[in-house]
Amino acid sequence: MSGTATTDAIATPGLPSDAAPAYGDRVTFEAVYRVAPQPAGKRLQEVVLLRDDGERWIRSYRPIPAEFQYQGRRVRVTGRPYTNPPTVQSVDATHFALDTIELAPGETPITPAPTALPPPPLARSAAAAREQAGWYAVCVGTRRGDDLAFSDGGSLPLSATSRSLVPPHADGEHSMLVWVTSDGVLDVRTVCPGVTPRCGVVDGSAR
Repeated sequence: MSGTATTDAIATPGLPSDAAPAYGDRVTFEAVYRVAPQPAGKRLQEVVLLRDDGERWIRSYRPIPAEFQYQGRRVRVTGRPYTNPPTVQSVDATHFALDTIELAPGETPITPAPTALPPPPLARSAAAAREQAGWYAVCVGTRRGDDLAFSDGGSLPLSATSRSLVPPHADGEHSMLVWVTSDGVLDVRTVCPGVTPRCGVVDGSAR
């Protein structure tokens, strides 16, 4: 499948040179395709390519429904990296003008092809949550003190700003969309009652 870059900040022909992106050479590489589950400020709900070197290259500022099938999958892409100039309002990161995208060899497709943005992994243990360090997860557990306790007996700390969002132990098990920090702290974004795999997920739009 092929596509073109959809970031709002990408320059169009005719812009002055100080507003034009600086493009690199065309490259082909493998990466993990990830879509943020909900928008942040200014509707930013980025699509990123997590490269093997740890860098996140931005594919788009909003989800692309035609590419929902790649969510969480390893892909092989071809295109050109670019950086917008300071005169163009954009995220301070390497952007990627995509030419082609396909599943990497050995990767399995999502079947059937999704019509809605697939949610982050459902984590019902501390180990499963930690596997998502540096990204999002939907954790299922119970508030106990300053921690989220999982059904397997493990627990992870809630960030200080998240504790007021999570109901206490008496309210039972909840699902919550969280950002998992590199040291395993859970930064909660949305809380839902019971087991809710799509807790907090917003499909978004490319335009």
